[in-house]
Amino acid sequence: MELNSALSLQQKQQLKLNTKMLQSLQLMTLPLSELQTTINEALETNPTLVLNAPKHASSPSYDRVSDRVSAQGYEASANFNEWMENAVFQEVTLQDHLNEQLGCTRVNSKVETVARILISNLDKKGFHTSPPSSILKPEQMPFLQDALTLIQSFDPIGVGVTNYKESLIVQARALGIKGEEEIAFCGLVNNELEKMRAGKKTEVTKDLNIEEEDLDALYEFLQSLTPYPGLKYSSDLDEYIIPDLSIKKEKGQLILRVNTSALPLLTIDPSYQEMEAELKEDKKQNKEALEYLKTQMGQANDLIQQVELRNTTLEKVGVVLLDKQRDYFMYGPQFIHPLILKDVAEIVQVHETTI
Repeated sequence: MELNSALSLQQKQQLKLNTKMLQSLQLMTLPLSELQTTINEALETNPTLVLNAPKHASSPSYDRVSDRVSAQGYEASANFNEWMENAVFQEVTLQDHLNEQLGCTRVNSKVETVARILISNLDKKGFHTSPPSSILKPEQMPFLQDALTLIQSFDPIGVGVTNYKESLIVQARALGIKGEEEIAFCGLVNNELEKMRAGKKTEVTKDLNIEEEDLDALYEFLQSLTPYPGLKYSSDLDEYIIPDLSIKKEKGQLILRVNTSALPLLTIDPSYQEMEAELKEDKKQNKEALEYLKTQMGQANDLIQQVELRNTTLEKVGVVLLDKQRDYFMYGPQFIHPLILKDVAEIVQVHETTI
């Protein structure tokens, strides 16, 4: 086999991203919660990056404050602080809160016994984990309804029921809803919520035999209630999705807001800028310090600009959504229009992977 060497020309097109561009793309696609984590990590590792917080007046010195406190008052304060430090903190559970109210209520002892059994059967939402009749003895059944009525009158209103629909109805009755309004509200909660979510208000008004204005008032009242009242006393920490954008209908107008309040305002520490100016007076001797400072300040400045670019791009995307899906936001899901990433990217003038 004969081997020959030869030269050939090839034309290739390559796109190389530097570190700054890669970081910018990564920040652009991060959800708000992860962006918060990234910013917090940068604040910990980069000394030149600080929060742009307003300056507060300095606190008075300890000597000045202590001069105003008598020896007796200081001793009492110290004793109180010591007691607070040694005190055992105990969270109040839903069961604790209900049992405390039960203990302050004058009631038949047998009703109280049944009520305590029912309270122990509630989950963190305030709902029965097992049917009440299944956890009571036959001789306790005559006191079941009185015990349920008693528990449902306690704070928070709406516990001691089977599900969120019953809870909403109990809350509504406690707030004074009655008569035809109560009948319509119960029908709305029990049978019409799915239609309301789908925007089928006309069907709901026919089903409930009420005017659209009355339906709007009932639905607004419904939204003011709490579907899971027991969670007020739950120690579980739930994770919530923080929206980057919000589009709300206010007084017949659609309002677009970029959620910048969840992100801290960043800036470069002025003291390091002053330090850089001082070090530049003798560049040869301070070469390493200047390079370190320049690198850290450059990274801090890049992060600040990238966060601002992200917010600007988000706002542009929101404007496109507002324009293309106005009918959806105004009138409901049935008016949504087809919209693909490519179309949005072309309008915003970014790559579709950024959207």
